[in-house]
Amino acid sequence: MTDLNQLLEDLIRHEGLFPHGYRDSTDHGWFTVGVGNMVPSDAACAQLPWLRPDGRQASPAEARACYAAVMAMPPALVAHSYAKASGLRLSDDVCRDLCISRLQREFLPGLRRLFVGFDAYPAPAVRALVDMIYNLGEGTLSGFPNLRAACARGAWKRAAVESHRSTCRPSRNDWTRDRFLEAAAGAG
Repeated sequence: MTDLNQLLEDLIRHEGLFPHGYRDSTDHGWFTVGVGNMVPSDAACAQLPWLRPDGRQASPAEARACYAAVMAMPPALVAHSYAKASGLRLSDDVCRDLCISRLQREFLPGLRRLFVGFDAYPAPAVRALVDMIYNLGEGTLSGFPNLRAACARGAWKRAAVESHRSTCRPSRNDWTRDRFLEAAAGAG
């Protein structure tokens, strides 16, 4: 059984939890909110339950203005740099719910498609793979054939070696590697 709360806390450790919109660190600088939740358009932004500084619900027009204000700023600044762009915020509960919803709807099914027997993997290996798919996306993770083969064999030490991401902070790579090593040691 997958512990969604543990996965959420792992992702918050790496992604942070930002209740305001910001532009992510990709070349495009996507509008992002919460726990690395990319928002593809101003229309999608208007669907979120934004709160104004006075605590009242923001209108769809205010949400679209929030999107425009954040997107008018340069991409890849520190997330907190975008906090004053609009003044709108999502509650922490909404940010957490968005992440858990994406885990259930998108990322866990993606891992089941990529990794045969995924639901029987030890918890530390599941945590490592969730971090990887959340960071890379299913398409990019599918391009790790040696990792996939190691996981299929339950070769967690080899999976630790094959989990390195060239686009990832060293501390995040180390954390992921250590989860696979934890699986190899029989923990979880």
